[in-house]
Amino acid sequence: MSGAVAAIQGSARVLMVDDRPENLLALEDVLRPLGYDLVRAGSGEDALKRLLKEDFALILLDVQMPEVDGFETAEHVRQLERTRDVPIIFLTAISNEAEHRLRGYSLGAFDYVFKPYEPEELRSKVSVLVDLYEKKELLKQQTRMLSEQLEEQTRLNRALDGFAGWVAHDLRSPLSVIKGAVEKIGDHIDKDDEVASRLVAMVDNGIRHADDLISGLLALARASGTPRPEEILVKDLVAEAIGGPEGLEVETGDLPLEILADRLAVRQALSNLLSNARLHATSSDGIARVTISGRSTRDGWVLSVADRGPGLPPEVADEVFQPFRRGGDIPQSGTGLGLAIVAATAEAHGGRAWYEPRPGGGSCFFFSIGDLSARALARQDP
Repeated sequence: MSGAVAAIQGSARVLMVDDRPENLLALEDVLRPLGYDLVRAGSGEDALKRLLKEDFALILLDVQMPEVDGFETAEHVRQLERTRDVPIIFLTAISNEAEHRLRGYSLGAFDYVFKPYEPEELRSKVSVLVDLYEKKELLKQQTRMLSEQLEEQTRLNRALDGFAGWVAHDLRSPLSVIKGAVEKIGDHIDKDDEVASRLVAMVDNGIRHADDLISGLLALARASGTPRPEEILVKDLVAEAIGGPEGLEVETGDLPLEILADRLAVRQALSNLLSNARLHATSSDGIARVTISGRSTRDGWVLSVADRGPGLPPEVADEVFQPFRRGGDIPQSGTGLGLAIVAATAEAHGGRAWYEPRPGGGSCFFFSIGDLSARALARQDP
């Protein structure tokens, strides 16, 4: 059991090493008020045997012992993988000469205490070292857990990519066959037969819509995966997104200089919000006028796209980020997945997506991005 787990599940374990039983009893009396699990060892050999099988948060080690003294014991402790980081306090009654202290510190001792010691002072030193050791072990445990989670997420992402490729191939293949057949039918029907022509057009439109749905579902799945963060100049990102939908007049408000995010995912989110404005906020002159803004926050960044359209009914505002949920009188254009992809992107980046009415009329769609610095470092050094 690691020190971190011991700290969570019960009291810390402290190993006391001394060849004199009366010294161990006295030391135990001094440390008992701390509530630790105090374990005795009557020699260096006994201590090493215990350390090979058990975990301890601290070792209190007498220097003067027969056969294997405290210094030799400490050398062996530092050579063992499982004990090399366990703090050691040397307890000694020998002379207070610099050479003895230096030898102890050279062996990785955290402190060198001379007998007779002051009980309160020793308790204080022991408490501090045990606390530091437990925090260090807890950090190791959390790092291992984060590494395991990242490895698992990477595995799931690979599986998702494989599944997405399979879905794209196996669903699009029959669509291609149907599309080819419809085209051949169209080539052989009488062009004056309006009913037949209309039916062929309906099937062709259905095929296109099904293909768009497949693309949208794949994009939604990818948006939910682990981001691959990089430093991005926001003005460049906005310029890339604006280059998508036509029929837009875009203004830029205040924007952060840089963000740390998955470039492709955030660009897709911005493009989806611009496409949404193009679908639902186009004015009578055929132009949708939008403003892209952003700001830094304590936890990351927020980006927004505001339009001058009719806005959303309050009962619909909380639903539009769900797949296929438009609600109200919103036109049934597109696949119904655009805003769901925005929400999935935000959540994968440790943020969220939401809607607010635009002052003066219209809609404002927001999505936030958490600071991925720690996650980026963890990905590079799991």
